[in-house]
Amino acid sequence: MDWEQSKLPFSKSMLNYIEKMDILEDMKNLCQNIKLRDKCLKNYRISNLVLKIGAMNGLTLHQIGKIMYRTGFGEKPSMVEKLVEKANEVNKLFEKSNIFNKFS
Repeated sequence: MDWEQSKLPFSKSMLNYIEKMDILEDMKNLCQNIKLRDKCLKNYRISNLVLKIGAMNGLTLHQIGKIMYRTGFGEKPSMVEKLVEKANEVNKLFEKSNIFNKFS
């Protein structure tokens, strides 16, 4: 996390590379070649999305890493872990309320 290079902005070529990354295709290829647990695939997809969104919004690798990185010697959840937990809570509320069925 403390490498000076991680604090530099992405180059245009790196931003183009990141933008063109196909997360779903990568996941498909991974699943064809190695057996991964669903949780691993979910983490892979989330980390790729954080990278893409962060990079496209001008964040450095250092800033993106701080979003993903646990603190307190790994005991405190990262910002992204907290966001995923909240999203799961909201999803459970939607499932309980059947709100989507009301619009079908």
